[in-house]
Amino acid sequence: MKRVQFVLAFLVCLWARCLAQDESTEVVPVGTLKLDALYELSFTPDGASLGVATYQGVVLYTVPNLEQTRSFPLPGIAYSLAFSPDGHYLAAGTCSAACVWDFLTGEPVATCEGNFGNVYTLAFTPDSRHLLIGTGEGTLILWEVGAGEPLWTRKAHSGSIRGVAVSPDGTLCASGSMDQGILWNRSGEVLFTFPGKAWNVAFSPDGYFLAVGAGKVVKLWDTAVGLCYRSMWKHTGCVWWVEFSPNGRLLASASLDHTVRLWDPEEGECLAVLSAHEDSVECVRFSPDGRFLASGSGDGVVFLWDLSALLSGGTWPLNQAFPLERRRPHSHGRRALATGVFPATLASRKAWTSRRGCGRTFPLSGRARPSSATSAWSARLPSPCLGCTGPVIPPGRLTGWTNA
Repeated sequence: MKRVQFVLAFLVCLWARCLAQDESTEVVPVGTLKLDALYELSFTPDGASLGVATYQGVVLYTVPNLEQTRSFPLPGIAYSLAFSPDGHYLAAGTCSAACVWDFLTGEPVATCEGNFGNVYTLAFTPDSRHLLIGTGEGTLILWEVGAGEPLWTRKAHSGSIRGVAVSPDGTLCASGSMDQGILWNRSGEVLFTFPGKAWNVAFSPDGYFLAVGAGKVVKLWDTAVGLCYRSMWKHTGCVWWVEFSPNGRLLASASLDHTVRLWDPEEGECLAVLSAHEDSVECVRFSPDGRFLASGSGDGVVFLWDLSALLSGGTWPLNQAFPLERRRPHSHGRRALATGVFPATLASRKAWTSRRGCGRTFPLSGRARPSSATSAWSARLPSPCLGCTGPVIPPGRLTGWTNA
């Protein structure tokens, strides 16, 4: 009996291994690095170099040859790094401090220090003037580079903040930890909370969605109404990193299961699996021009991938802008009745404005549920304007659509 169980277990393992090999994308990386350790990767805004946060500071490598060019030393470990969008600053997070250099001269500019533990994550605002800092003791800080005191400080999480992001227009920011994800406005006020683990967060290029590494799941949350638009289940380990491509057509995720996955965020389909790493993949980044993908694992291995090779055989124009669209049905030339559920906090507005398409405001009718957490609603939607893609319905909770 034990022998039969052993044979069955062996066959199951062999089948799983073959299935993983069939699913993985067999493409050779265009560049490889083997370092003692790495904690984060980031491309420079011009895409000419790849920065690596490692022991004793940040090291830069050329793209695509991955030859070392410059270094920005620290007395301790660089747990995180970020380049300002204008290319003027480089910031690195270390123990109880975020250090900023002039990227062109290599000279230190300013340091934000405090008793807040290791700085595991950083993000600049689009104007390059402010730095969002996620600390090891759960504090979120917005700091004007070079200023003495932060603009604001919020005790956001019960554990270390593992991911922060700023929306492309600078009006929103997000933070993630093992307890929850949080969407903030620029003033440091909480807009929505997303329950469960949030190991990393990333805004879509249009700012309409927030991607979250939620345990083993990649989730997309609508930033306007705080509802989950899509959940993507494929990873078998925690998702440490999420990243949108510059045009928003792709979403990359890096996981404890040693893989990187490329997703179509609109359809929720997995397009490619990169299984070349032999350790937990800590970070994945798209180059600013969308040509390359860099991935780094806990054993210090960095791979640089050619995206066109990864997606060969697919119909993905990588240089074409493609904002995410929710493909909800709509009735041209007729009126339609949509029904669904959305947060009760929006019920008092009695109207909902489409952010895409014609941008019209539609009256809502409905009543709050006894829990007061959500409201049933309906909206009569007139036919779209000429050339309009139609009004966008709050996602995930659409319960009915009829012509009227």
